[in-house]
Amino acid sequence: MGHSREVAGTLPYMAPEQLRGQPADARSDIYSAGAVLYEVCAGRRVFPQKTSAELVTAIVQHEPAPLSGVSPGFERIVSKCLHKDPARRYQSARELGADLGLILAPIAPAPRPRRRTLAIGSALVALLGALGGLWMLRRPAPAHPIRSLAVLSLENFSGDAAQDYFADGMTEELTSALSKIRALRVISRTSVMQYKGKHKAVPEIARELNVDAVVEGSVLRAGDRVRITAQLIDAAADRHLWSESYDRDLTNVLALQNEVARAIAEEVRAQLSPEEKGLLARSRPVKPEAYDLYLRATVTNDNRTAIDLLERAVIADPAFAAGHAQLAQAYCHRIFGIAPQEQKELEPKAWSEVEKALAIDPDLADAYIARGDLLWTPANHFPHEKAIREYRRALALNPNSDEAHVLLATVYNHVGLLEESLDQAERAAAINPGNQGARFQMALALIPMQRWDRALQITADVGGPFGQITHVAILENSGKEAEARAEIGKLPPNLDIGGVVSALRAVQYAAAGQEAKAEEKIQVALRYKDYGHFHHSAFLIASAYALLHKPDRAIEWLEQTVETGYPCYQAFATNRHLDSLRQDPRFVAFLGRLKQQWEHYKALP
Repeated sequence: MGHSREVAGTLPYMAPEQLRGQPADARSDIYSAGAVLYEVCAGRRVFPQKTSAELVTAIVQHEPAPLSGVSPGFERIVSKCLHKDPARRYQSARELGADLGLILAPIAPAPRPRRRTLAIGSALVALLGALGGLWMLRRPAPAHPIRSLAVLSLENFSGDAAQDYFADGMTEELTSALSKIRALRVISRTSVMQYKGKHKAVPEIARELNVDAVVEGSVLRAGDRVRITAQLIDAAADRHLWSESYDRDLTNVLALQNEVARAIAEEVRAQLSPEEKGLLARSRPVKPEAYDLYLRATVTNDNRTAIDLLERAVIADPAFAAGHAQLAQAYCHRIFGIAPQEQKELEPKAWSEVEKALAIDPDLADAYIARGDLLWTPANHFPHEKAIREYRRALALNPNSDEAHVLLATVYNHVGLLEESLDQAERAAAINPGNQGARFQMALALIPMQRWDRALQITADVGGPFGQITHVAILENSGKEAEARAEIGKLPPNLDIGGVVSALRAVQYAAAGQEAKAEEKIQVALRYKDYGHFHHSAFLIASAYALLHKPDRAIEWLEQTVETGYPCYQAFATNRHLDSLRQDPRFVAFLGRLKQQWEHYKALP
């Protein structure tokens, strides 16, 4: 008889876990809210079955029919509420309310609401009023200290795929705002973007990125208005700790990002220094057109396109400091990594953009990075101290800049601060596990330290031209000469970055006593003497001459190595290829001068 009775009471609104006899919590209430919203929109219940048995089976096992006549964004919200797995639903009324606000509370003038919208709004008032109190009572605190987090790609709630760049750019900007907090390790957007569009569980993503928490959310832009909804999730417990929605004019979007960052910092109980509080409290208005161009530049992978967009951005808003700083960096990336032949044209422009940025806002990390890049060049004779000062200032302002960590590691490597270089490179890799430059710098620091096994492991993982060449150098320096010869034979025939492959071959021939072949390779390497970092080839040439027992030539090339930017004391003090020079008074004096210089660098404040 019971199986034939018509459904009565609250059964149609009960969550699957309740019907399975499992404990109910706030997420069960979210299911009920979704059932009410579905009924208001569709004019029918989620499951229309007439008997209790049929209805229980449907709620536990079947999927609801798709809603029609509503926006895709609203349908996604209702579907999320009705998910069979509580972990896949909204975790709180506050989180549900934030996303519903994006759909139902327009951020730009809209047509008069229809009756259905009014009905939905009425249902929301009742639902969220009840659920809101429940959320405040059940709101969880972090089960453990949160010291690291990742900002997952914000979902584009506009319904227009052409606006994806805006959501991606806002993700980058929120990441940058959080990166100013020294108490948090914030994973770079580059590493997080691999999860965009993927349906991995939050705990799994957190494990792969090695973070305690993640931030996820959505962004909706309408004209010159923008709304961000953000949620903070404790990854280990897979619990929502906090959710909030922010609605601003696009002119004040920089203040919006800082406000979200401050709220998250407060939620995770991060200790902010007075300087960090000041950085997150300050912002300047920006013209929407300029900011739109800036975001487009932020997410493009094409340097030339980024430069064009940023040049237009700073014309649209000459007071947009971040635009000037990013343009300076884009020029530097082009000069030093893509098109060095354009240096004469672009370097003055880069300097101009740096100065404009810092004149407007002296607390822009990107501007100090660009200034360090422009200072630390062969034309300026590699002023190591000045570059160190610039990169340190950048990291004081943005301790989560993996780029600044790698650049500082590079300079430290050159002046022999090897432990410091290794530390900076490891920090960069922790922030951006995909940063191959960080791993490359680790390997370079480990060579003079003679930590061969770890260095070889890193270069084997890094791969690519620099990784392959460094792998050969490690094998050669560690005495594995046969392996080094085999590996160098595997390199592409035209690969000779800065003459370093030819210089390595010269070392190998010199070690084998083949003087003529060693001299031939030295001459090939010399064709690259105008290469910016030729000092690495110069060191190898000196090593080859030392192996050939030509001390005059060896010391001459060691002096050139230092004069052209590589005064790494440990490299000269430990390299086995220089052993024939150890008793030469000139080499002893040379090492003494280098050691004094190294001690000076170690004492830098």
